[in-house]
Amino acid sequence: MAANFGFDGAEDYYHRASAMRIIERIRIPALVITADDDPFVPSQPFRDPKVAGNPCIQLAICEHGGHCGFVGPAAGEDDGYWAENQIVEFVERLANR
Repeated sequence: MAANFGFDGAEDYYHRASAMRIIERIRIPALVITADDDPFVPSQPFRDPKVAGNPCIQLAICEHGGHCGFVGPAAGEDDGYWAENQIVEFVERLANR
């Protein structure tokens, strides 16, 4: 199937489609939220020094969260939407610089 779209195969597709080829060039603040138990996107590549060592990337690797499950119980002011709250706080920190 990959050949139908100009790729030499799966390995070529994943190499060319991956942001890892250019991740060290990120120069604006970026937030990455992922989980060790994500069934679709492995967390190990995010530990690569190109990602973890880039001062422009804030990295949050959680033990649990699955692919889109960064939700906890609501309590008081906390609505339980952990990932969404992290994004809002990230943007607020940038706006207040």
